[in-house]
Amino acid sequence: MSGDELPWFRMYTDAVDNVKLRMVAFEDRWHYVAIMCLKRQGLLDKVDDPNFDRMLSIKLGLAVSDLFEVKRRLLEVDLIDEHFCPVGWSDRQFESDSSTERTRKYRARQKESSQKRHKNVAVTGQDTDTDTDTDTDTDKTLVRNESFKTFWNQYPRRESKAKAETAFARLTAKDRDALLAHLPERIDRHLSKLETRYIPMPGTFINQRRWLDEYEAVADEVTATNLRAMSDSQLLKLAGERKLSTHGLNRDALIIKLERAA
Repeated sequence: MSGDELPWFRMYTDAVDNVKLRMVAFEDRWHYVAIMCLKRQGLLDKVDDPNFDRMLSIKLGLAVSDLFEVKRRLLEVDLIDEHFCPVGWSDRQFESDSSTERTRKYRARQKESSQKRHKNVAVTGQDTDTDTDTDTDTDKTLVRNESFKTFWNQYPRRESKAKAETAFARLTAKDRDALLAHLPERIDRHLSKLETRYIPMPGTFINQRRWLDEYEAVADEVTATNLRAMSDSQLLKLAGERKLSTHGLNRDALIIKLERAA
């Protein structure tokens, strides 16, 4: 059966007893269901698109490297094929599910929309096919928008969204992938330990390529001796990571506060 886009697909109750599904971890069961959704959305039919892996990884909320690990695990139990298509898909979906009338109306709407977009363009008599270029640009925009949505939902300080989106749009596809791949670690190791006011604005984080920063590990054991050996900037950084207020404190008072909070 073709991959015509529909808002639903057939899934059967025997899935709960499916031996193959029971052989994979719970998270991969979700990945399998998500892949079926993407099959019905038509995304899996774009396997020849150069952005395919990136679009699929964004939809599944995975780094591209993790995507191939999921593929390997699902391939091992014969749940998907080499192109991510669910095995036996055509056997369990019916041609009647894809309404000819629905398809006809959809294409008519697309044609009408296209005519409205181009109604002010003079007809030159030359038939220039720009569908491929338009589709490619649309796919790239989709990838970028989905990538930004992933970034925005994860970043711990959600302010000045328009500026962040503008900065994100200027990144190359390679930089976007690197940002999304490193972001969870940066949040876990550093950003999550800061008071909100100390977290860089999202646009600043992107423009300054802060996902490439190296963060010094802070010793778990905090003693008065260690604290007094630190510079003022190190003390302030540690206070920020411990989410302690430093307002009105001199150096000695800050050391005492950090020691008590240890």
